[in-house]
Order: sequence, then C-alpha cells, then structure tokens
Amino acid sequence: MTSSLIDLQVLYCAKPEYMEKFNAYRQRALDTLAKPIGSECIGRAKKWIDSAKQEYANTMLAEDLGTVRLASCEVVYNLVYALTNLNNTYFKRGLKRYLEEISTYRYIPEDFETIYMDVIHAKNMDDIRSTTYTLLRSIHDLYNTLYQKYVIQPVPAYDNLAGTYEELWCNYRHKVIASAEMKDKSYAFYTAMGAQQFLDEMTESRGTRRFDLLQHFDADQLDGFKEQFLLAMDEYLEEYNRTGRSVERYDTFEELYRQYMKV
Repeated sequence: MTSSLIDLQVLYCAKPEYMEKFNAYRQRALDTLAKPIGSECIGRAKKWIDSAKQEYANTMLAEDLGTVRLASCEVVYNLVYALTNLNNTYFKRGLKRYLEEISTYRYIPEDFETIYMDVIHAKNMDDIRSTTYTLLRSIHDLYNTLYQKYVIQPVPAYDNLAGTYEELWCNYRHKVIASAEMKDKSYAFYTAMGAQQFLDEMTESRGTRRFDLLQHFDADQLDGFKEQFLLAMDEYLEEYNRTGRSVERYDTFEELYRQYMKV
C-alpha cells in the first residue's frame, strides 16, 4: 500500500481538496522513509515479527498439512514485511519481485534466499515447521542486532529510577516471601513471573542491568528462589546508590498518605 501512496500516478481527482489531502499523506510517508534507520522503523518491524511468532505457534498446533502450510505462509508474509521495515523501505514492485527487491536491502540475514526457499520447498509438516523456525529465527536475530545498533539504550539516572525500587518492594517482595513460606507453588510461580517482567521492563526502559531470576525458580526449592530474589533486590538498590537516589521509606501509612496527598 505504501507503493500505491508514493508511486501512484493520479488519473482523476474529483475535488482539489482531495488531492491536497492525498499529497499530505504522501508527504508523511516520504518523510518517514527519509529518516535514518532507528527506533521508529525497528518498532514497526517488531509488530510484524510478533505476528509471525503467533502464526508459527499455529504451525505447531495444526494437525493437517494444508493448515500447517497456510500458517507457515503467514509467517513468511509477516517476516518479509518485518525485513522491509528493518531497512525502512517498502516494496515497489509486485509479489514476483519480492526476492529481487530484498536482495538489494542493506540488512538481510546471511543466506536469506536459501533459508526463504527452504520453506517453500518443504514437503511435509516436520519440514515446514523446522524451515519456518529457521527463517523466523534469522529475522529475529537480525532484529536484535539492529535494535542494539540503532536504538539508543537508556542509562539509569536519578530521575528515571524514581519509585522503581519502591515498586519492586511493594509489589513483589512480600509475595515472594509469603509464597515461599506457604510452600504455595502456584502463587510463587505467578509472583516469579511478575517480578521477572518488572525487572525486564526496567532494563528496557531505564537501562538497569539484566536480572535472570527465573533461572533460579524451582517449585520444589522455593526458599532458594526467595534468596535469589532478595539478592537481586539488593543489587537493584545499588543502581539507586550509583545515581545518588535514596529509597523513600515511611514508618506508617498515615505518613505516606500525608506525603502523597499533600495534607
């Protein structure tokens, strides 16, 4: 559709204001494509990759050849558009020229055409699944490489860390300790998931170090996970210390209420 917007030759337009509106959209597209590769186009690519992952799950869940192949087609479709966005460009020609255009891109996986054609040549469900995974993995790895290269990574700072240690304490510390003491494996499982997601979010948005908590999760050794979590909290606190930020602490709920409600 981008090609239709940018390269289209208008033969008829009912009113001048329609043409003005069309040209405004065209200019927006041109301005977007004129930008260097960065967080915007890489972010667009991630949406296509996420859709490809969902369709790959369908290749694993389907039980007949045609449905597996259709899901694989959807994976490939999403991945070629992810690749196009990673290069901040668009397809200028039709379907039969896709590979020809992709071969001119600055960033493509090694042996891309071979990996791509392996999916098309696959004969049975196992082959379709394995070749589709290889293609998905190649684009996913390329995305990670370009993300690290072109997306400016945040750095922990006094302002951007504000409230994050306190949130980790309030939302997860008690849950981790309580679930371990109760030997409640399901409770501990979901708490561990939430804590890991929070820490991952802090790494992505604040630039804190990466914590791999879930490698320590063992439903039969919850005390061990609790200790690793508390150790991670201590290490996260060091991020505060390095930026000169102090933890906000309150002895009573009333003190907290007065502070935040300004009463």
